[in-house]
Amino acid sequence: MTKINKAWFCYALASVLSLGGALVGCESTPPASQPEVIASVTFKIKVPNSTPSEDEIFMISDFDDFFNLDVIEKYTATREEDGFYYLEVPQPNVDHFYFLFARRSDERLKEVAESGKLRPDRFYQYKGADEQVEITIENWEDFPTDLKLGDTVSPNVHQVADFNMPQLGRTTDLVIYLPPDYQSVSTQKYPVIYMTDGQNLFDEFTSFAGEWRIDEILDKEIAAGTMPPVIIVGIYNGPKRANEYIPWDFGFMGQPEQSVADQFIDFIQETLKPYIDSNYRTLSGATSTGIAGSSFGGLFALYAGITQPDTFGMVGAFSPSVWVNLGDAKYPGIKELVTAGDLSAQLRLYMDGGAEEPPAIDEMRMMKRLLNEQKFPEQQLMIVEDPTGGHNERSWSARFPVALKWLLTADS
Repeated sequence: MTKINKAWFCYALASVLSLGGALVGCESTPPASQPEVIASVTFKIKVPNSTPSEDEIFMISDFDDFFNLDVIEKYTATREEDGFYYLEVPQPNVDHFYFLFARRSDERLKEVAESGKLRPDRFYQYKGADEQVEITIENWEDFPTDLKLGDTVSPNVHQVADFNMPQLGRTTDLVIYLPPDYQSVSTQKYPVIYMTDGQNLFDEFTSFAGEWRIDEILDKEIAAGTMPPVIIVGIYNGPKRANEYIPWDFGFMGQPEQSVADQFIDFIQETLKPYIDSNYRTLSGATSTGIAGSSFGGLFALYAGITQPDTFGMVGAFSPSVWVNLGDAKYPGIKELVTAGDLSAQLRLYMDGGAEEPPAIDEMRMMKRLLNEQKFPEQQLMIVEDPTGGHNERSWSARFPVALKWLLTADS
């Protein structure tokens, strides 16, 4: 496996940033020996079968500003006999980083979503102990795809383009799922679930990391009578996804980042929900209104439900990133919010995590313990530990029916 010498890495990072020896903990010249490494992450990388075997696979990251070719050799992965590529990254002078994988043929070619669309940067937070993380590269930017816009979307999904978000100073696209009988049953009203990362919910073409297949799942379950009919409102994420979903100011690479999650909640409450309730037949009360999402979006859903229970009576938090700011005195996090108490006993709260994302399991158990200490009613809480789940849309899609059935069945 390829190893990165931490001290050499620190030197390269300082050189890239033109800091010389000014970077705390870094030498100004390449060290002669490798210092002790606190922790490391080993990426186990699965590539598409059509990947040319002679091409190198390497990581690009904010360590090298994604474009410094001089340090790429330090991030090149090694192919082992099992067919996977491996790359070990000892913890450098940061506690987390953003990254993508690329391959070198005649040019540098980045990984993309299966649809061929650009995918967001991956994120890794060091855990203070060695860890192996499996990565699946779905496609490369030079590989063709026959997928077209709308190919995987049910006819009862509607799009509203360029919807105004005055609280955030931008527009967004909405995707709205209506139950199959919405047009034929003209008097029925339906509960509504608002979901983050809307482009990943229904259409493989628009997704940046694979789709949840929510429309196919609901069409089948509703037709079979195993799922109550429901309206799903997907909200596309913006260019500053982390700032809009993480509920508190946070630090990245030593620099403060400002949260606008409260403004995002204001948008849903003051602009989007009134629009949906006015234009569709909805059950508008809190017990019939939910908020759901995954990863940062799952953290946002938790925050919105806990702080705004009069609006959101149901929360679906799929692999929520509760680690953000956890235990950080400078930037408070979800732990402080929960232990502050004042949790609505009417809130229905679903959380999950997969065994392929081990910290998520520990975080779910921590959340359960905190909620129990606050006497949160057990019948209002459902926590799922998926023995085969990962941090990806495929896993969240598989758990979605369980979550939604429980959330929508108040008397279960």
